[in-house]
Amino acid sequence: MGKIHKHLTQDKRLEIYLLHAGGKSRGTIAKILGVHKSTISRELKRNKDPDIGTYLPDKAQILAQQRRGCPGSKIERSKPLQILLRLLQRVRMAKLRM
Repeated sequence: MGKIHKHLTQDKRLEIYLLHAGGKSRGTIAKILGVHKSTISRELKRNKDPDIGTYLPDKAQILAQQRRGCPGSKIERSKPLQILLRLLQRVRMAKLRM
């Protein structure tokens, strides 16, 4: 069975902020939240407020939502991937007709 990937919630981001501001290490924060420490490192690095260079949970939530909602998905950017997906859809449809 594959891994289950979940997005961090706004509440989790607030916990990260409070624990980080309280001096907790990334590893400790990860254990408390039940995620891998790389998740915390990536969150703190990727979602800093670009204007002040500090992690703020509200700004982090906005940045994460903007990235998820951006029109530049891998499929939209990759013509070969679009062709492959269309081909796979045709194969699936052909199997359903049998």
